[in-house]
This record gives sequence, C-alpha cells and structure tokens, in this order.
Amino acid sequence: MSTTATRPAPTTTADEVSALDAWLSATDVLRDGATPEVRAAFLRDAVAHHVAHNPAYARYADGLDPASIDADTLDRIPLLPSGVFKRAADLVRTGSEPVVMTTSSGTQGTVSRVPRDDATLMRFFASVTAATHELLDVEHAETVVHNVGPRVDESQHLWISYVMSGVSVLHETDFYVRDGAVETERLVAALAADDPSVPSLVVGPPPLLWDLAHALRSRPLPAHPRRFAVTIGGWKGRQGQAVARDALHDVLVPSLGLPGAGAVRDAFNMVELNTIALECAHHAKHCPPWLYVSARDARTLAPVEPGESGLLAYCDPTPTSFPGFVLSEDFGWVDRDVACPCGVTGDVLRIERRVNRLESRGCAMKI
Repeated sequence: MSTTATRPAPTTTADEVSALDAWLSATDVLRDGATPEVRAAFLRDAVAHHVAHNPAYARYADGLDPASIDADTLDRIPLLPSGVFKRAADLVRTGSEPVVMTTSSGTQGTVSRVPRDDATLMRFFASVTAATHELLDVEHAETVVHNVGPRVDESQHLWISYVMSGVSVLHETDFYVRDGAVETERLVAALAADDPSVPSLVVGPPPLLWDLAHALRSRPLPAHPRRFAVTIGGWKGRQGQAVARDALHDVLVPSLGLPGAGAVRDAFNMVELNTIALECAHHAKHCPPWLYVSARDARTLAPVEPGESGLLAYCDPTPTSFPGFVLSEDFGWVDRDVACPCGVTGDVLRIERRVNRLESRGCAMKI
C-alpha cells in the first residue's frame, strides 16, 4: 500500500530527522516513491542544516536562503565539486559530532576523505537495506554474502570495505581477499556449498568477478536459483581490460550458476555520496526517491534536458556530517519518471564515463 499521500513533510529540525529516518526505513520506500514536494522539503531542510552548522559551506552558498528551495529550484542548491573532498576535507565537515573519516581508493593519485557520523552511516545502510529488499528481494535472514574483497581491518577506512563490513552485520558474510590476493579455491568451495534455497550474493569489483568466472570455466558451479552477482567499484586499475556489460553477463551466468542475466546487478556509490543506486533485474539503476540527480553542461554547469548527457550532480539529504550536494567527475544522464517493469517508478541513472584530465581542468575553471 502506498504511503506517499500521507507521508508528513518536515516542520522543525527534530521533526525532519525523525521523518526522514522513518521514510528511509519504510517498507517499499522505492516502490512508494514520493511527490517532488516531499523530496524538496527534505533537501531544503538539509541545506538549512549545513548552512547553519558548516561555516565553509555557508560562505560557499553565498547568502542563499534555504527557504527558497522548492521542487522547481533544486538545481539552485550549491554543489561541492568532488575534488573538494580530496583537497580540503576539513572544510566539508558539518557539526562537531564524532566521525569516521571514510576514504576513496585513490586510484587516480589522490584520496577523497569524507567524515561520517553515526546518523550519516545509519542512513547509508538504510539505503542499502531498501535496495536489497526491494530490488533483489533479499531479506536480512538466511542470506549469504561472498565478498570478493578485504576485511575492513586490512583496508582501514577505505569506504567500499567499510560498506561491506557493515553489510556483514546485516547478512552472514565472508571475505575472500587476504594480503591483496583473492583466495579463489576457498571462495569456489564456499559457493559450491551454498544451500540453493538460501539467497546467495557474490559481491566484488567487475575485474575480480571476471577472473573468478574464468577460473570456473572448466568447472562451472551448479545452478543456484537465488544467487546474484553484484558488481561494485568499476574497473579501477584495470581500465584497459574492461569489457562490455553483456560480455560480463555472458561469462558470469554459466560460471556462477546464475538463473540468468537479470541476476547480474551493478551497485553504484561513491565515497562522496551517502546513498546506493542498485540495478533491478532489467538493469535499470534506480535512484531512491529522496535522492535528486541531475546532469549538468560541462561548460556552464546548467542542467541539461532529461535524457541528455552531462556531468552528474547529486543532492542527497541523508548525510548530517557533510553536505551531500556533490558535482561528480562522471558523465551520464538521468531518465525521469521511468515506469520500470520491475515495479519501481522513478528516476533512472545511467553512467557513461569518467571525466578525463583535460575536461576536469576545464570544469574546475567554471566552478
């Protein structure tokens, strides 16, 4: 049953926090969606929070009245270039609550540092729970996760490892990278022992799942009706070996015993974003209803028309310890109000490619 019509808009800061948290944890939040006014109300209060408690962001906002933000003016929210999290992480912190300083992998030579307090972390994992429940049909109980990645104690505060460590609290999880190497034989044995009646998730970067699939070419796993392969993180460090998604599907499905190409999903997140966007069985990357994503002209930063390619910008009301209003270094586009066959209606994100260095320098001059 839809709750969109009765979901309350925030009225005070305390009401906003409790209402947003209740929304994030609501049953069928992705399918129920929200009116543009509801999303705008939470974003408006998020802007007000960061303007009030982050002096650097208040200066950057240059006198913007948060009360002026509505459903038609979300593109006026001041965006922080993702590079700020690399060069001036101390300026992005909002408030004085204790934080975990989560970091990116730094594959392009610099590391993003993003402060996350307890409320921010809890809201991120609420987005993970919503996505896995509604798009994978996976509940907390009796789900096995095989993470082709390291434990958080081996990677310190690397965000993706921190995320997977949090997932291990929700689901039975094992980790199969030790000292930088994949324990392939231990992983294969664990997958072969999976109970076919229990959901099984194989999670890892595409190149490591590609390697796993090729290691299994001569000994494919038996069919598993409830197994998914979830790719995370892209082809960082192995861009020259990247393959098309269809080619990845073609090797993963038979090798891992997946029920079909619809069981291969991509999960998008970046350390500067506090929400996950997960693919459904039709490979549509659904934006949760609280997240406003737009594509911007690389020269002017003005929003482009829906469906046109541009620099992707994210306005996320969930983080309290840093402004969740970020201009990324990715090109892509957003299709609005897509009625997907999976049952979710909303915005769909498509990521095309990373900004190259020359383009990055040109974009920086515009900001």
